[in-house]
Amino acid sequence: MKLSPKVITPMTCELITFPADSIMPEKGVTQQSGLQLIYLIEGEVETTTDEGIYRVVKGDLAVIDPGENHHSRAIADSVILSMLYSH
Repeated sequence: MKLSPKVITPMTCELITFPADSIMPEKGVTQQSGLQLIYLIEGEVETTTDEGIYRVVKGDLAVIDPGENHHSRAIADSVILSMLYSH
């Protein structure tokens, strides 16, 4: 079987410092029109989605589906790489 790799370029890519006890967004929830990948470089974050509450720790990759309501709270000082992909 021959594999045909597909390269997908992120629409945005941000390195974010997320201090302990802070919340993103500061009020309410957010949702993106594309797929969002959040890689935790350092720290610990609690992410709440329509599906539940998830603990994300150093080395984890969180996948947020397009249109899914979500917000996050830093449990500890954290550094995240957020990548947003368009459809």
